[in-house]
Amino acid sequence: MIVLTNNRISGLIPKEIEQLASLSFLNLNSNFLEGNIPSELGNCSRLSTLDLGNNKLNGSIPKELTYLPQLQCLVLSYNNLSGSIPAKDSKFFKQISDVLFSTYFQHHGLFDLSHNRLSGFIPEELSSCEIIVDLLLNDSLLTGEIPSSLSQISNLSTLDLSNNLLTGSIPGELGDLSKLQGLYLEDNQLGGRIPETLGGLNALVKLNLSSNLLSGSVPQSLGKLQGLTHMDLSSNLLSGDMPESLSEMVNLVGFYLQKNKLSGDINGFFKEPVAWRVEIVNLSRNSLIGILPDSLGNASYLEKLDLHGNGFSGVIPAELGKLSQLQYLDVSVNMLTGEIPGNVCGLSDLVYLNLAENDLEGPIPAAGVCRNLNKSSVAGNKRLCGEIPGSRCRFLGRASNLNAWGVASVVL
Repeated sequence: MIVLTNNRISGLIPKEIEQLASLSFLNLNSNFLEGNIPSELGNCSRLSTLDLGNNKLNGSIPKELTYLPQLQCLVLSYNNLSGSIPAKDSKFFKQISDVLFSTYFQHHGLFDLSHNRLSGFIPEELSSCEIIVDLLLNDSLLTGEIPSSLSQISNLSTLDLSNNLLTGSIPGELGDLSKLQGLYLEDNQLGGRIPETLGGLNALVKLNLSSNLLSGSVPQSLGKLQGLTHMDLSSNLLSGDMPESLSEMVNLVGFYLQKNKLSGDINGFFKEPVAWRVEIVNLSRNSLIGILPDSLGNASYLEKLDLHGNGFSGVIPAELGKLSQLQYLDVSVNMLTGEIPGNVCGLSDLVYLNLAENDLEGPIPAAGVCRNLNKSSVAGNKRLCGEIPGSRCRFLGRASNLNAWGVASVVL
């Protein structure tokens, strides 16, 4: 066993390392190693863990590493590696009978090639690597489609293919990964619909499909994901109504659907029990309509609510004043009317409030965050009155055209 992490070691990895025939564990993470990964490592046939992450290694990944029959943990992340991912005729990440080796696993089933400059397709042959638990290929230059054969890696817990150049659709077969807890496909060029089969991922905790070209509606089946805590479908081309089934995700904490083409109202989403647990909701820059439901006040853990850039109408519900943990509220660029609720301004944790480009009226409450609102936070509300910061509001009638920011009596 060799563990020399964080030792500021520089230079090349010596080819003579192949002479360590009994070496089972090699961890050189977080040093300043450079040059190529020596193919001679493929002769260390008892190697079960190889961690060369966080160095300055370059060149391609030697295919000889795939011939290591005991290898069940491979970390090459955060280097400058290029070329394709070798996997043809591989012998690594297979089930082994010698349980004594399990003592030396750093992270059993970890396959981490992330944060490199790898290119080419994701090899179909990875499906034969049956004991991979965490497959991390994110932040590279991989192209092509996601192989449906990845669904055959039955022990897969994390699949991270984010921030690549992947195209095509999301394979419906991924819904067969019964142990999957994290699915990260964001920042690619994936298109088509979100497969209904993803609603069968009963163990899923985090789902990120943001910044792609996904279209169609949000699948009703996602409401079955009872263990999901974070769902990010933002920056796509999704349309249609938000399915009420989403209110069944009882453990949801972060919900991100901004920058899509969603329509309809949001009354169905803010039902119990999900409303009691959610902390962040971002539905901004869609085409949502209707009133802001009073049930928003039930979201007692809500810290950030961003609804700007939609078509919401009606008043700002006073029930928002119950949200004692709310820190960020943006309802700008809608069609809201009525007065600003004083109890919302008075929320002790609220540090950001944006009400601009609505049709609000009446005096700006001289309480809490509203004492320090700037011009841009209320601009476009022509029937609001009060100076920023709030001074005495003298109503002069709608015909008055005074400068809103230069006198004590203002019309915005």
